[in-house]
Order: sequence, then structure tokens, then C-alpha cells
Amino acid sequence: MRGEPTMRRVAVIEADRTHWSDSVIAGLAERHEVVRLSVHSRLWHLGSQLLGESPAASLAAAVSVLATADLAMPLSGDPNLAALCALAGVPVAGSRPAAIMLGHNWWATRLAAQDAGLDVAPGVRVSRSLARGLDYLDPVEVRPATRGPVPGRTHVACATEFPLALERAFTYADHAVVEQALDGERVTVAVLRRADGAALVSPPYLERPAAGAATPSWTGEIPVGAGRPFGGGGRTGARPPHTGPGPDLGRPGSGMPVGTGRGSAVTVAQLDPIQRRRIDHDALTLLTALGATGAMTVTFTLGARAAVLDDVDLAPALGRRDAVPRLFAAAGTSYPALLDALVETAR
Repeated sequence: MRGEPTMRRVAVIEADRTHWSDSVIAGLAERHEVVRLSVHSRLWHLGSQLLGESPAASLAAAVSVLATADLAMPLSGDPNLAALCALAGVPVAGSRPAAIMLGHNWWATRLAAQDAGLDVAPGVRVSRSLARGLDYLDPVEVRPATRGPVPGRTHVACATEFPLALERAFTYADHAVVEQALDGERVTVAVLRRADGAALVSPPYLERPAAGAATPSWTGEIPVGAGRPFGGGGRTGARPPHTGPGPDLGRPGSGMPVGTGRGSAVTVAQLDPIQRRRIDHDALTLLTALGATGAMTVTFTLGARAAVLDDVDLAPALGRRDAVPRLFAAAGTSYPALLDALVETAR
């Protein structure tokens, strides 16, 4: 039986204000002393107080504040914040810079997943010049090779849409990843490796493509043609979410979907035991392969032959009413316990 958590001084860092930051700070404040740091337009703030008139002066003051904390918890997927804390010698709750950078590179994530034994969709990584040699053959997903400020991911169902999808991806990255579009349910699971090595795994939840966005079954063939080989990147956003009825995690059987805090809803997936074990195993395997130590979500497309990796997010929304904490709560991990588990990952 676990004892009461040790009270810590936690520096929460916001790169951009999120809808869920207040919830995390309030939850942490129930058991810990919280210091709120934020950076906007390169200027650092302590609460609402500006720490300096220039980026350099405010950064220096922020580092001084960081030095008083037992640990830092960045509330974004910005690897620079984790790197700053590491340089300042402050333990970080959540994933380290290397893991975040890897999670932002979709091609590298695919390669790490394949090396770990996970299935990925057939695809290629192309530069703008190489993309001119691609011929559209079948429906594809096009996304930036590295994560942009917005997802930049496009489902392409006809040849006329292909050039525009590539151009959109190149708006956010120097390379694009073109993958065969897969037919099947999109199932997401949240995972967290606790400091003692044990894993927290949420129930899986569903997101489905919007009506009319049907895609072909996995054939194992790359659905583009080219006259030359391609080299080996990026985490991008999800397809439009499914908003149909499903069990409310707060009140079982109520028939209400789970809100994600992004204007969408998800439903708990009803999987057979073999599917559930495979998805849990693959999610935890990828957690280890990426070296992630914070909360992470992994999305798979469930086909007839395999669960295929579709998306990874090393900075999911963690507000009390967001999907990930509610799903963990449904599995028996309360919101305070989830935040404590995150705090304990600091090193």
C-alpha cells in the first residue's frame, strides 16, 4: 500500500496557455507547493508578474526561480523547456528532451516502432523535390515529417487532392510522410511509467474517421508510384473524432461520450482480450522504445490483420475533465494519484 506523497515544490512551466493548465495547477496545489512560470513572446512571467523587460533578463530571473524548486513540470511538448530545466539541474517530471524530439519526428518514431516489433503503414518520406516524382495510386495520409505548429495532416482520397496535401505538409516541415490510408477503428490508449517501474495503462478509447472518409484495407503496398528510392519523419494530429454515444466514465452506463477538452468526444473501446493485450503491449513497448517517462498516448488503427501505429502524443491534455485523466480514473487511478505519479517521475 502506497503512503502519502511527499510534499514538493513544483515549478509548473507553460510555453503557451492551455485550456487544462489551471486544472493541473489546482490539482497539484492540493498536495504540493506550486510555482507558476510561463513564457510568452520570449518573456518569462512568475504568475502574472513579468520577470524582466528583455528575454535575457526575464530568462535569468526565471532560472533563479527554477533553482528554488524541487522539480519542474513543463505543460507542453516543447523540448526546449525540458532542456532548460536539465541545464539548470532541476529534475523534470515528464519526458526528457531526447524523447520529446523523437516523438516529434514521425519518421523516426515509425523506425523506432518497427525496430521494437510494431506494425506501421507502408509509406515514404520525401522532400519537396522528390515529391514531384510521386504518382497518386490509392488513398493516402500525408503529414509533415516533423511536428508543425498545427497538425498539417491530410487524408487524400483522389489524385487532385494530392498536390495540395503535400504543399500543406511542406508548409510545416522540409519533408513529408506519405502513408497508405488504412480502414478500421482508431483506438487510443494512454500510458505512464511510474518511478517504481510499474506501468499505468488506461482503457482504450475510440475515434472514427468522419462520414465519407472511408479508406481501403491494408494491402502492404505503398500507394504512390515513383521512379527512384526514398529515404527515411513527425507527430501529427488525429482525424476528425467520433462523437457517437458511449459510456460516461463518471457514471457508467449513462451513454454519454467522454469530452477531450478539444471540442471532441471519445468512447471507450470494446475490444476482445487478445486485442486489448496486444494494444497495451505495443503501447508500453513504444513507451520504452522512445524513452518516454511522462504520460503518453498511442493511437492504432485496428485492421483485420494487425493493429497499426497511427499517432503518438507525448504531451496529451491532462486537465481533470480531459479524456486521459478520466480514462485513468476509470481504471482506478484518481486525478490526484495521476498527478502524483507524474511528479514522482522527476529525475
